[in-house]
Amino acid sequence: MAKTLMIYGPSGSCKTSALATFVTGMHRATGKRARLYNVDGGIASIQHLIDAGIVTTWELGNHTYPFEALVDASRGFWPLDSRDPRSTLEPPTLTRYIAECASCQVRTYDQDKPCTSATVACPKCKAMIPVRPREAFNPKNDLSDVGVIMYEGLTGFSERLLDSMSEKLAAGDGKIGGDIAVKFTDGREKIGGLTQSSYGVAQRRAKTAVEGSRLIPVPWVIWTAHKDRGTDDMKRVPVFGPKLAGHAATDDAPRWFSLTFSATNWPSGKEVEKRIYISNYYEDFNVTTKDVEHICNSRIPPVVMDGVPPFYQFRKGKDDAELLWKIVQVIEGKQKEAAEIAMGGVKR
Repeated sequence: MAKTLMIYGPSGSCKTSALATFVTGMHRATGKRARLYNVDGGIASIQHLIDAGIVTTWELGNHTYPFEALVDASRGFWPLDSRDPRSTLEPPTLTRYIAECASCQVRTYDQDKPCTSATVACPKCKAMIPVRPREAFNPKNDLSDVGVIMYEGLTGFSERLLDSMSEKLAAGDGKIGGDIAVKFTDGREKIGGLTQSSYGVAQRRAKTAVEGSRLIPVPWVIWTAHKDRGTDDMKRVPVFGPKLAGHAATDDAPRWFSLTFSATNWPSGKEVEKRIYISNYYEDFNVTTKDVEHICNSRIPPVVMDGVPPFYQFRKGKDDAELLWKIVQVIEGKQKEAAEIAMGGVKR
């Protein structure tokens, strides 16, 4: 199962640059490449990796069917030609029907269609071998050299879902949650508003997509999102988190991911620091929101938290070319250390 990472923040906070540093570090360490599903627009800060052939992209911002596009993307589907919006999509895995004799190490049946009989005979030992369905990698959507799949981003997908529902309701195609809040015609344009139920539909679809992306056969999946202000349902206080459709899921969304980080622009003297927070924090420089907590989660057990900084900073020069990858390696190292402690293998 893939490990999922969320990095959220306002526009210009280096979210896409952070993705580039993850891909760079991963490629140097493993030789694997990356795929990027993009609905958020500008990806110039990762263009150098696209030009180098390390990242391949699929633009989904103008897809005719956003709900369908989100489902396909979250399952790892990929077009045969990513430049053609009407290209055939291929799943990452296929079902094959296989019968293999464990004793003779002979595969007696291997097809993409079920066998006409439930069993087939082994040509060597003549034993009857059951034909069973198995998941196999699809050669037309080869993920063997892909180490991370990235989605730019959850906010863009959510907005496209809302746009699609608004357009359909305006055209009289369906009904969601009672009467439409707004519906009128402006020249040739039919305009439709949305009800509260529409936002609930979009939020649930986003959650389902994140859950589905965990099953893609790659080591890592990374989602990005813009920052939004919502309310912690338990504490009943405002919080910042990933921006989805509406605000009801802002406090809940971070738990959908293995790791949740926040990118921010932090004033420091005459300059602005680009920071990636891995622990909850407050923007104490902002008078209007200094008491609003930003939700993050590194999943580092408390027993090994010593020495782990609350944030990492982008610095000038080549040292930060692998920043996000290095952050993740630190966290995985700490999790391994905690496991060793739990097993009694490390003395503290």
